[in-house]
Amino acid sequence: MNTPNHFVISPWLAFSAWMSRLFLWCVLAVWLLIAVAWATLQLWIVPRIGDFRPALEMRASAALGVPVRIGRLTARPDGLIPAFELQDVSLLDPKGREALRLPLVLVSLTPRSLTNGGFEQLFVDRPVLDVRRLADGRIEVAGLDFARPNGGDSGALDWIFSQR
Repeated sequence: MNTPNHFVISPWLAFSAWMSRLFLWCVLAVWLLIAVAWATLQLWIVPRIGDFRPALEMRASAALGVPVRIGRLTARPDGLIPAFELQDVSLLDPKGREALRLPLVLVSLTPRSLTNGGFEQLFVDRPVLDVRRLADGRIEVAGLDFARPNGGDSGALDWIFSQR
């Protein structure tokens, strides 16, 4: 007896195959998006990082609540992991005096650090910190008033101190 060979595909198997293909396309799309973002970082942002210095100063000033000045910002594209060098970073107190001076700050980024919202490496060399006791007894550290209820803008400080 010759019976024709034909297969019956269950609806569940067809749905599983369709979902697997969709999942694989989504994974491919995510990896493509990460590759495009990384290429953009390497080819557009890293070579032009010095142009972003004023914008970085404004964002850092807004985040910390004190004026931030960056003397020089350069990139060191060492392979796939870009490193940035910030020289003469200063935080100013409300009177315009230098409250914190960081002669050299090195930061490096990886895709994992970008997804976590931080740095892969953060290196601060020879910081100079100004601590003042004001006439009314309040204490200012790096221009931030720690007598305020939340110790200054603690969100930005928490982020800085949470870096590995």
